[in-house]
Order: sequence, then structure tokens, then C-alpha cells
Amino acid sequence: MLIGYDPYGGTMQRFTALEIIREVAKCGYDAINLPVRKDFADPENETQLRAMQELIGSLGLKTPSVGVTPHTWAEPGKAAETRKGIDQSIVIAKRFNARLLTMWPRLPPNVQHADAMRALTESVQYAVPAATAAGLSVAIEFEKNSTVDNYRDGLAFVAATDARVRLVADTYHMNNDKADPHASVLAMRGQIGEVHLSGTHRGEPGSAGDTYDYAAFVRGLKETGFDGPVMLQYNLQDPVSIGRACQFARRLFGR
Repeated sequence: MLIGYDPYGGTMQRFTALEIIREVAKCGYDAINLPVRKDFADPENETQLRAMQELIGSLGLKTPSVGVTPHTWAEPGKAAETRKGIDQSIVIAKRFNARLLTMWPRLPPNVQHADAMRALTESVQYAVPAATAAGLSVAIEFEKNSTVDNYRDGLAFVAATDARVRLVADTYHMNNDKADPHASVLAMRGQIGEVHLSGTHRGEPGSAGDTYDYAAFVRGLKETGFDGPVMLQYNLQDPVSIGRACQFARRLFGR
């Protein structure tokens, strides 16, 4: 199991990719997620990618997962754009020795849910064989009011499309669904590709006002034998929290 940091709101808007990578290593993380976007792992900026690769290697960080963009997987009429993003993300994943492509299927504005589901199914049917051929897996992040609303819908989608698809279990989204932290993880046994730790207020996990039952959540992960990446993904307010969040996760998992 790797404890990693996923650059998110408040991070990329404040620091460069290289600054984030240095800070993540300094704070004691094992790994970092690579969002494929112009201000981080830009597939069209070879100079930036080379600098990131050299820095990550020199710091001994792992890169277990790549965040796929654009967020058009569930958008009708965007198949070409979506497939280009998938292909570019696979290239970056192989370059950085990642093993997982993660994606968030937002529900596009003014699109019926059934139409979004059809588009998402087509995207997955393209992504999974391409990823598998490259030695990668695909994980979908569920979220209230997105195309895949909750873990139950996620499991149903996997059953209806491709059993190789994994889910991203984010504590913030699970709390919004009022999902039992322990029972929900047991229900997802063998299907969780990555975990995101985020406070119930979308802020620093374990900070004031966060009411999530992490102990029950982690107990479920251990009981199901989960050994994938655990990423800290939350809205950053205080940069010092990057280090605190790492230590919080290590205490939770006894690592």
C-alpha cells in the first residue's frame, strides 16, 4: 500500500507541478497522483514531462495512478476528444510506471442521465481494452449527482459493462451518500482500485469539523485485503496541512 497525494483544489492554483512534487516528497509521502492537464502532466509539453520524470525519480516517489482528462467520458458527441485523452493518459502512465487510470464521469449540463450512461459505457468499452493492453487498469470515481452517483451504482455499472473496471472510493463522496463506512467497503470487496481520503467538509482529513468514521472505513479496507494507493485529495487551505494529512493517513493505516 502506498500513501500518496493527489493535487486538487487549492494546490495547482497555488504551486507549480515541480513545487508540488518537491513538497509531497518533503512531507513523507510514498507517491503522487499525476493529473493529466496543462498545468501538471501536460501530454503536449515534453520539457515539463521530462523535468517531472527526473525530479520524481530523484526523490524516490512512486506514481501509481494517472488522472485522466478531459472529463468528457459521459458526454455525448465527445468520443473523439475522450479517446484522445485516454490515449495520451496511457502514454503518460507507461512513461511514469503507473498502473491505474482514474477518471471522474461528471454529468454534463443539460444531458439526460440515460444518454450520459450510454456515452460512459462507450468510453469504458474503448478505455479498458486499450489500458489492459498497456498493462493498466481503469477506475471510475462515483460522486453524488455525477453520472455514477454512488458505490451501488458503481457496482451495477461494472457488472453491466466490464468486470475489469475498478472504483475510486472517496470518503467525501461516500459521506454525502450516507454510505456506511464499513459495510460499503465490504460491498466493494475486490472492486476498489484507489482510495481518496477527504474530510466531510471537503477539507483536510481529520481536521476540525470532519466527522467521518475513518476507523470503520479502514477496518473494512483491511478486511477486504485492499492494497492499492491511498491518496489524500482535498481542498487545500493551509499548505502545512499537506504534511499533517500524510501523518494522519499513516496513523490510520499503521504505516
